[in-house]
Amino acid sequence: MTTATVTASALPLRRLRRRRSPPPMIPVHRPFLSRVDVQAVTRVLATRQIGGNGPVGRDVERLLARQLDAPHVLLMTSCTHACQAALRALKIGPGDEVIVPSYSYVSMANAVLNVGARPVFVDVEPAHLTMDPAAAAAAITPRTKALLAVHYAGYPCDMDALTAVAKRHNLALIEDAAQAIGSALRGRALGTIGDVGCLSFHETKNITCGEGGAFVTSHPVLAHRADLLREKGTNRSEFLQGKVPRYEWMTEGDNYVLSELQAALLRSQLSKLDAILTVRRRLGLRYLDRLRPLEARGVIRLPRFESAHPQVTYNWHLFYIMVQPPWRRDAVMAFLRQRRIQSTFHFIALHTTPMGQRLHTAGPLPRAEAADRQLLRLPLYAGLRLNDQDRVIESLAMAFAGRAA
Repeated sequence: MTTATVTASALPLRRLRRRRSPPPMIPVHRPFLSRVDVQAVTRVLATRQIGGNGPVGRDVERLLARQLDAPHVLLMTSCTHACQAALRALKIGPGDEVIVPSYSYVSMANAVLNVGARPVFVDVEPAHLTMDPAAAAAAITPRTKALLAVHYAGYPCDMDALTAVAKRHNLALIEDAAQAIGSALRGRALGTIGDVGCLSFHETKNITCGEGGAFVTSHPVLAHRADLLREKGTNRSEFLQGKVPRYEWMTEGDNYVLSELQAALLRSQLSKLDAILTVRRRLGLRYLDRLRPLEARGVIRLPRFESAHPQVTYNWHLFYIMVQPPWRRDAVMAFLRQRRIQSTFHFIALHTTPMGQRLHTAGPLPRAEAADRQLLRLPLYAGLRLNDQDRVIESLAMAFAGRAA
């Protein structure tokens, strides 16, 4: 027999092991989008009126003004541009200084640089990582023109103290409320307490239109200047409202106008804000409750959101822990990644970056640097399922049981 025919039945039987597919990655953030949002954008597409400062955008401005209880709201292409418009409306420019917290995103420092002024970095207070009023007061010079206060994680700065510092030194107070839609202090929406507030609707925010922002103020003169700036230095807004017979070039300007497509998505998102905030709050409180045993062991410090100030309405924009000791933070992050859970550090203290070191000469800012090393953001978004949140909590417990060392 020179040739053998091997049939399947002649092969030894082996039990085939089914490969278990890995669980889906849990992201840190995911926009809360639905068919309603798609329909909102599609309806505006059908009108073929998709440029900026149109009827949808103006309607969103009215809705935001009502939500914030603010006299003047102007939609803009980003929070960065809203801040830049604020600085220019306040006539801040070359030779001036603006005090900013080092533990913040680079956008605000860039806004200051883009008007020719100099950002002066100061430290943050330890409880909520917002601008330390005492540090801000100590950094004031004759060239200081404004304080740029960042409501980190959507939690309010010490606005009483910062307002007092600003008044005492005749400074403007600008609120970076990029993360703060839905947060309030004593019933006043964040972004409406200072001279100007700047909001963000970037995809990472509680409500989004992809990119986008808003300029908020109670000062009509500042609102008018900002409106001219966003419309290329023209009075086009007044023309569209029938207040002038034609629009003309009035002053220097830029193009900060949000498109009707983005405004349509934002209007749809705004209608869901209360529901989004309710879900985020439930998830945030659940984290606080279930991670307390780790805090009791001294391996993490939990944020102080709910109990720190009884007159704060918090939007639960993000959830973070402070890992102790700091060197363990990156190991915990890597361990979670192995378990298909995305976590991340947040800001890098600006004064320690290559660009920041060119500007900062005042020495260490220890609390900003500590946050840079210790802070770890956990997944939090309105679509986060409870069983996925349980995965995060259980994996953290495993990490601190020694498996991430």
